[in-house]
Amino acid sequence: RKPIDLDQLIVSVEKAFERLNTERALKYRTRELELTKQIVAKITEEKEIILDFRTMPGIPAMNFAKSILDNVPGGLVVLNRDLNILYMNHCVARIFGATPNKIDLEFVSKLSEFGITDLTYEMFISAFEQLINSTSGTLETIKTGKYSYMTLLRLKIMGEIQDHAIILITMRGERK
Repeated sequence: RKPIDLDQLIVSVEKAFERLNTERALKYRTRELELTKQIVAKITEEKEIILDFRTMPGIPAMNFAKSILDNVPGGLVVLNRDLNILYMNHCVARIFGATPNKIDLEFVSKLSEFGITDLTYEMFISAFEQLINSTSGTLETIKTGKYSYMTLLRLKIMGEIQDHAIILITMRGERK
């Protein structure tokens, strides 16, 4: 249909442009999610991340590992076999204010502010125990919403500590 005047033409072009941008955003968001999954799969092909700092004199290994993890833009939490939180990066820490000591029901429910919506404590514990009890390195992924998920994998920091039961959790929440 033909526009009656210039104003109507401008409005119809703006609406078409907004609709196109919305469709593109959805396609890019879906593609971004697919690429993120592929990148995580590629990086974790060995099903384990090993950070070896034994050859770096003068730098405490845990501090250097924390500085690396601080630069990751997504949510990261490092915990041990007893579900004690050893580290969480700034993306997750801003939700909690003070760093919680342990993963518990309150921690899991508070993750909804990060965009992790469909996660129960039982789902998390089940995936965590499967990862801990596996003999070979595995990768556990928990789908927590339409576009959100959590990935759990083993992390070894060689240097100061030799704890082989450290787990790295990466999180991708729903956009608000």
